Amino acid sequence: MTQPDGQQPRVLGAVLLNPPLTAGTATMRHLRVAAEILGCSDVQVGNLFAVPTTSVTEINDAGRDAAGWEAARWNLNQVLTSSAELVLGWGVSGLHGLALAHRHAQIAWLVDRLGALKISGVWTLNGEARHPSRWHQYVSDRHRRAVGGTFPQRLASVLHRVDLNSPL
Repeated sequence: MTQPDGQQPRVLGAVLLNPPLTAGTATMRHLRVAAEILGCSDVQVGNLFAVPTTSVTEINDAGRDAAGWEAARWNLNQVLTSSAELVLGWGVSGLHGLALAHRHAQIAWLVDRLGALKISGVWTLNGEARHPSRWHQYVSDRHRRAVGGTFPQRLASVLHRVDLNSPL
């Protein structure tokens, strides 16, 4: 899709954990809000792990095999090379054992690719790769992490650019 001025659209790339078996409606809705905040008109998703599952528990089982992690790299690279901005949102808990070790290795690969592509920073929620499907909870009044009246205002207050020299 070309913009009215003939320019290519600015794309927000999201690096998530794995493909859902559902529509991922909340995830995409929240990513579209982030895209608007960051001046992007489109969203694309790449996942650290290529195998669709319904839960982190299933990833702990399926993710013991390195193949699903390695299979995700082609699409991840496509997202990295075609996005104007990147947001990290693979989630902050739940993996253990070999799946956790593979996720750490995949993140190390991702950081290496970002460096090779000379991408200087990524977006997170207050420095954490929180999954977009949970962003509404993160910015809720209950936790007092965000300011503003609307979800977009609250999200904008916690969406921060992280220098790649900082630990992910």
